[in-house]
Amino acid sequence: HTYPAGGCYDKHDLTVTFADGETYTGRLDCTATGGDCDVAAHVREGLEFMAGAKCPAHMTPEQYTAILRADPARAGEALAFLATYDLGA
Repeated sequence: HTYPAGGCYDKHDLTVTFADGETYTGRLDCTATGGDCDVAAHVREGLEFMAGAKCPAHMTPEQYTAILRADPARAGEALAFLATYDLGA
């Protein structure tokens, strides 16, 4: 209820620490309509993007492929993270 109206958002840094000590850091861009307020979904969707599993609607397949090719090691790290940690469905 304190988030700005009119399409604006509040930036919130986040750190998730898993039981084994692994951490995930990132940023939420929370909106008054509830956008980007689900931490598990935010982390899962970000990792799916980096892993090459989910091309966003605002990108062409060519743009997405170019981003993935720029840092191929990141895709492997994201896949490993998704396989290791439970981030919900």
